[in-house]
Amino acid sequence: MRAMKQFIYGALYLTVIGAVIYGLYWVVIQPGASCFDNRRNQGEEEVDCGGPCLPCALKTLKSLEVSTTIFPIGGNTNLIINFSNPNLDYGAESFGYTINFKNSAGSNIFSLERESFIYPAEVSKTIIDPNLPVSFSSIFGLPEIIIGDDIIWKSTAEFFKPRTSIRQIRAEISGTTASVTGILTNQEPFGLNRVVASAVISKKSNNKPIGASKTILQDIQPFEERGFKITVPISEALNFLEADTQVFVDAVR
Repeated sequence: MRAMKQFIYGALYLTVIGAVIYGLYWVVIQPGASCFDNRRNQGEEEVDCGGPCLPCALKTLKSLEVSTTIFPIGGNTNLIINFSNPNLDYGAESFGYTINFKNSAGSNIFSLERESFIYPAEVSKTIIDPNLPVSFSSIFGLPEIIIGDDIIWKSTAEFFKPRTSIRQIRAEISGTTASVTGILTNQEPFGLNRVVASAVISKKSNNKPIGASKTILQDIQPFEERGFKITVPISEALNFLEADTQVFVDAVR
């Protein structure tokens, strides 16, 4: 009987001690609720997102997609990069990327660091890097594009593509130089800090690019129309009827 009482008293004692320790753990030791505690608390919509934490949509964002084209220009190389954003509700206000050109041994022979942006659901953002100081003949395969982790994502409400249009596109070719002209219209009731107009000249017979360049227009006023001219060195002399011209516009508020 005495042993039974000792057992009961011991169990009660251990229970009290355990309760005290458990209480101290939750009051003193256990960290407070946060957006990184793997718990759905503090008004979160899902675990560690929504409410006071980052929007849950940011946890399921898809990676930016990228493709490249390179071709020779004189002894150097022209690079065309095409970025695509598969995310409908978020754009990248800023992201950095590295371009690595490699030789047949897989070693880097030329690298560039660049920054850019892409709007929500923007299917095709074309970036021209013309006349790069790397010999086309020394490059093996397409360049490697590494997108950094420092992407600043913004929702469509905060970051949307300004409306612009281009018209009266005309290309004239003289020897190994093309002159591309046109008129840009800002269709927004606000000004645009910068607009990059890029042109790619391709050969109709095989649809391969033979020239690419760009020009920058600054301080475009609301509803303003402004002419532009892009001088494009091309790798071979063509009749203008043998060439296709594409113009791409990238606008920044």
